[in-house]
Amino acid sequence: MVVYKWDKRAVTLVAAIILSSNGFPAVAENETHPVCELTQQIDVEYFQGDVTSLINATEKPPVSGVNHYWNAYISAFAHYRLALLSLQDKSDASKYIDNSISILLDLSELEARDAEVLALLSAAYGVKISLNFISAIRLGSRSSSAIETALTIAPNNPRVLILDGVRLFNTPSRFGGDAELAKKRFEESIDSYKTDSNVPCWGQADAHYWLARYYEKESDPKNIAAHVRELNKLHHKTPFTDRWISLPIEVN
Repeated sequence: MVVYKWDKRAVTLVAAIILSSNGFPAVAENETHPVCELTQQIDVEYFQGDVTSLINATEKPPVSGVNHYWNAYISAFAHYRLALLSLQDKSDASKYIDNSISILLDLSELEARDAEVLALLSAAYGVKISLNFISAIRLGSRSSSAIETALTIAPNNPRVLILDGVRLFNTPSRFGGDAELAKKRFEESIDSYKTDSNVPCWGQADAHYWLARYYEKESDPKNIAAHVRELNKLHHKTPFTDRWISLPIEVN
């Protein structure tokens, strides 16, 4: 697999020019940012379980017309999504998530107050921990620190909220997990998307998926169905809803 190396000097210059106080610049009304298009395409491939297309995305050279910083983030995001789809093969998943973490650490060194990068880095650490629970001793505090800093910088950012919710949902309560607070984060994320104008424009489907998982835990088929319906609207016939195939769910 080809992993492209990022020119830190170029990325540093771009970061200094384009980054706003909460991470990424806003998208003008009725405008589609190219980074939105790229991350949304990665999301389509992820929610369709299209491993081949995601591998291709990680092996593509930097996209022409998109600056170095954005290209690095997009690559890290593609590797993160690919790791999630590869959890049954720990060797592949470890390789992909290590690549994602490496890129995100480079970006966080260049722009320490980038909430988007910090939130994704926290989530990537979470994936790494899921592959080897002993690593929680070393990585748990790094994951918590990254997301807590992101929340301080951008408390209403929908991707920060959803990734904090996933962390809280998947962490055992004795180690700080909290399913009810996770549910609140998922709901806040959905509300925040209604007014969100920042790229990279992904995560809305994640919020509905994880709320369905929360209501599955609560044995609440009505609310499961409501969020699966929303997820299917965003990603029609996604295999992510197969676990609820027995429910009477229709896409409006």
